[in-house]
Amino acid sequence: MAAQPKKKISRVRGRTRRAHNKIVLPKLSNCPKCRALIPPHIACPECGFYGSKKILITKTDKHIDQKLKEEKKTASKPKPSPKPAKDTKSQESQDSSLRAGDPKGPEATSPPAGGRDTKENKK
Repeated sequence: MAAQPKKKISRVRGRTRRAHNKIVLPKLSNCPKCRALIPPHIACPECGFYGSKKILITKTDKHIDQKLKEEKKTASKPKPSPKPAKDTKSQESQDSSLRAGDPKGPEATSPPAGGRDTKENKK
């Protein structure tokens, strides 16, 4: 059998006993480097500083290091020069006009279409 109280405990006596059982908000201070709220005497999880010394490696530090390594890899490799896109039809027509010896191009060597002189054919 469980123990039983000898007398009834009044509301006031029970509540005064429980008065110190409360939730206390943590005391927070500002980080001197990044101004983030942190508990005192603890290294800042945002910037990694404790006072004036860097003692933690943060996620942003790792991210920056990774980017720098990638840039070094891409800088060490020579980039291939982009080749211009070749238009085979226009190149063939230029080659044929140069073979014929006409400096004006293929339009000057072709006869007018349909036997008529139009503005396009006169060029």
